[in-house]
Amino acid sequence: MNILVVEDEAVALEELVDLLKTFESRHRIWSAPNGVEGLKLAERIKPDLLITDIRMPGMDGIELIRAVKECRPETEAILISGHDDFEYAREGLQLRAKDYLLKPIRNKTFLETVDKALRELESLRLSKHRSMEWALIKMLNGYDGELEREYGMNRAMVLIVSVFGNI
Repeated sequence: MNILVVEDEAVALEELVDLLKTFESRHRIWSAPNGVEGLKLAERIKPDLLITDIRMPGMDGIELIRAVKECRPETEAILISGHDDFEYAREGLQLRAKDYLLKPIRNKTFLETVDKALRELESLRLSKHRSMEWALIKMLNGYDGELEREYGMNRAMVLIVSVFGNI
């Protein structure tokens, strides 16, 4: 999975990226110094998890999450802020952010929050994969047209996907 960290304070960005190296064996870590650069990078790498500061010049973290979720609604987000502002937290919740962490962030809390978000994403992916496999089996056996209705796939396409998916 791709994890994107967006933070305008250089030292804070470096610390967050350094902490995330814990997850580097299974996930790719990307970083950007502001919301505008973060959005450009997000369009290219399609992050699974976005960790962003809220108050940044140019584009704040709320705008960034909104823009990323427009293109990729399944992206999860964690908000970070040095300001205990309920309005930001409320907006984050409306955008379905996983958490809202206040600076200074305790390393253990940060790592636990990221780990929990990644585990939930992996579980959701596995569940979707299993659902698709089951729908493929049912369609191949003529029981259901779920894939045709939901994904526009007909039996021939399903057969091709099944054969090439198992090579």
